Amino acid sequence: MAHCAEGTNEDEAFQSWRPSMSEGRNWAIRTEGLGKRYDNGHWGLRDVSLELPFGSMVALLGANGAGKSTLIHLLCGALNPTEGTMAWNPAVSGTEVGWCSQRQCVDWYLTVRDNVLLGARLARMDRATSRRKSDEILRFVELEGHSSSIADELSGGQQQRLQIARALVAEPSVLLLDEPTAGLDVEAAERLADGLKARADSGAMVLVSSHDIGLLETRSDQVLLLAESGVVAFESRNSFLQRFAGDDVLEILYEGELSAECLAAVAREVVSIVETVPLRLVIRRETPLVQLINVVESSARIQDIRRERPGLREAFLTFAQQARSSREWEKSE
Repeated sequence: MAHCAEGTNEDEAFQSWRPSMSEGRNWAIRTEGLGKRYDNGHWGLRDVSLELPFGSMVALLGANGAGKSTLIHLLCGALNPTEGTMAWNPAVSGTEVGWCSQRQCVDWYLTVRDNVLLGARLARMDRATSRRKSDEILRFVELEGHSSSIADELSGGQQQRLQIARALVAEPSVLLLDEPTAGLDVEAAERLADGLKARADSGAMVLVSSHDIGLLETRSDQVLLLAESGVVAFESRNSFLQRFAGDDVLEILYEGELSAECLAAVAREVVSIVETVPLRLVIRRETPLVQLINVVESSARIQDIRRERPGLREAFLTFAQQARSSREWEKSE
């Protein structure tokens, strides 16, 4: 793994790392028919086949109990599968995998700095590099002022930042993060999300499970949606939005009155007219606005135009509502 030169600040160190992308290293993890059944007989995950690529930040979405944590635990090796197979790319060693669990996994009676140093040393970094990288990542997560504190003395949010620092210090090429922003304040969560995106853009594979979908909105490259212990979708963010987010809403504020002819012409260009004052329209994402605006301006003076484009949150809620309606329909049969 490449390391940053002495004197590099923490933000540069966080963003400049790049794995050696040799031939055959375009994928990080592959699974085929992967499944996990717990001792109580419940299947936490079933028949998962996918290929997670390097250079991508993957948003792992799903309701509680959908199998998100089970999948992350299987991928990092914390759980053994009941069925199916999983493989890391042969170029990825165990020291190149960073894992952050929902449950805080730190050494409670070590200092903050020693916790992070331990992560670096377990990844086989030499002593000098371990110290330098530990100091850099502690500055990044803003724990440098607590480096001598015992982990058990930290607040919940600080302990979460410590766990993140320990997962990131070794500059892993694969990051598997289960609710990493839980307990973080807004600024710390945004900073972490930006850093993870920088890692993915530099060539790492970053899989993030989070109920804070807004953080993943503009940063994720792909979406992996789980439901009822299986994969519903694994595709680019744009493709996912086209499938599940629904149509855009266009609101036009205007002065004057819209004639019947104008409204009829508008209706031919849109999915539906929700309201006429103000004019609220449901439109396809690909609908050109110029012709629509010209039609409205032929009858009234436009004051303002607002376009609401559904994002990941709306897409996930749409899917959840459809799934709920489907279950209710099945029960009624």
